[in-house]
Amino acid sequence: MASAITQIKPATTLYVERCAVTTPVPDIVIMFGWTNGQLKHLSKIASFWRKKGNYHILYYTASHIPYVYLPYKSEKLCEGLLPYLYEWGVFDNDSTESEATSTVTDIINTRRRPKVIAHVFSNGGGGGLAGMIQMLKANNLPFRFSAIILDSVPGNLGFLRFHRLFTATQTNPFKKLITIFITNCIMFLTAPWIALYMAIIRQKSLIRYIVHALLYEKAANCPRLFVYSKKDALVRYADVEKTAKMSADMGYVTDEMVVEDTEHVKHWVDRREIYENTVDRFLEQNGVTLQS
Repeated sequence: MASAITQIKPATTLYVERCAVTTPVPDIVIMFGWTNGQLKHLSKIASFWRKKGNYHILYYTASHIPYVYLPYKSEKLCEGLLPYLYEWGVFDNDSTESEATSTVTDIINTRRRPKVIAHVFSNGGGGGLAGMIQMLKANNLPFRFSAIILDSVPGNLGFLRFHRLFTATQTNPFKKLITIFITNCIMFLTAPWIALYMAIIRQKSLIRYIVHALLYEKAANCPRLFVYSKKDALVRYADVEKTAKMSADMGYVTDEMVVEDTEHVKHWVDRREIYENTVDRFLEQNGVTLQS
């Protein structure tokens, strides 16, 4: 049971949906939306969490310019999520404190820290996740996700495939052709300047930014589930597969759901039952279930 979705601050693309049930302490899901994604579509997928009845949901939908080209911008934006994480007790009872030094009374009086799950969609959402991880690190906040679900991420579009971000949902051949022409013209004109700017400020490209956060930052040291399709025209399945293998080789608990014929970030739409069952099983196997 949840309240209405409300914008966190005017002129931002962060939203909150509070769980109306507060006993037991609700867990938290952060939905990181895909590039050019809309809140209404992300909220529809969030029904998976909503129907479970005991989750606060935060929405990150800032997957447009400048966040795709300048991923470090997402770090500042993600600071808008901090008040809610503090309010819901995410940073209570520092996990670095040794349980051996805690008294029985301390343990009895300790409030259960809610689990935080990241549900990430495509490279736009991956940039948001990486930005949040870097923001928490910059603020010296002790934090670790309980689980990360990576839907169609990460994968390099490539310069000549970038137009597919905008044409993937278009059905009119003429409009699609015009979009391809305009997008490629803009890319040819702006790409050198963007590359130069990124080199000057010493920032990683979006894909490297995402992969680094997943593999080398403490906040991402948790089980992760990669969901991807061999038919995905935007993010090549081989790229996701490569990152999943690196994750497993580095010792992270890594699971995969591979489908043959679903489109980009439409795996939940087209294979809802399989998708939800896979996520449920992944969470249960890794102890990421709601405690009563």
